[in-house]
Amino acid sequence: MLNNEMIRYIVLFVFCIYFSKEDIKTKCINNKAMLLSACIGFLLLLFSMDKFVYISNISAGILGFLISFFAAWLSKWEIGMGDVKLIGTAGFYIGMISLQIAIFWALVLILLLGLIQWITKKITIKKEYPFVPFFTVGVFIAFCMRLFN
Repeated sequence: MLNNEMIRYIVLFVFCIYFSKEDIKTKCINNKAMLLSACIGFLLLLFSMDKFVYISNISAGILGFLISFFAAWLSKWEIGMGDVKLIGTAGFYIGMISLQIAIFWALVLILLLGLIQWITKKITIKKEYPFVPFFTVGVFIAFCMRLFN
């Protein structure tokens, strides 16, 4: 893993931890902090000397935002705009493949927790979970997969 790439993962992970705390407490993500994280991600990306990485990560940020925005719209805004913005921002940091891995694991973990709690009758089927903490774990899994690949 390249130094610039590792720095991008670590910075994103730190922001994700901060956003996770906010999401758990308030079910909201601060727009100024999100904008700051997006700007830092974009600046770190500019220092990447690899043209392919630059194009891939810009594409991941844009597509991640658009696809998650469309999913939020389809769900009648059950998916929060903070989640949508975070997915787009994360694309700038980690690229398309790692973004897909992070989202996949976040959704698997939410599903598993929901199923376990539903089976044990601790929740109803309508229970809402904050997405960002699960996404943070997904980013960590993507980082580990990239690190040991």
